[in-house]
Amino acid sequence: MALPFVMMMALAVFAVQLVLCFKARGLWAKLLPLLAVAAADLLCWVVYFGGFWADVYGAAFAAFIYGVVLAMILALDGLAWGIWGVVKLVQKRRK
Repeated sequence: MALPFVMMMALAVFAVQLVLCFKARGLWAKLLPLLAVAAADLLCWVVYFGGFWADVYGAAFAAFIYGVVLAMILALDGLAWGIWGVVKLVQKRRK
């Protein structure tokens, strides 16, 4: 039931990252989606491994699931950077 939402979120992050890689001027603007997803992923793993909110039923399981989903989205973000790098490499070789 949540898979379509996760897929739409992943595709949205991929598309936004790809557009920012090609259109944004500053490095910080290009890195913004990557840093946001990485920070959220790190927070999830800290909650999971740190034992915070251990008295809340299901918090560790939810942090694990969100951490895995955000890691997949982070991989798609890296794929967008890879596409951008290949395009820039091809453009540089053509000159």
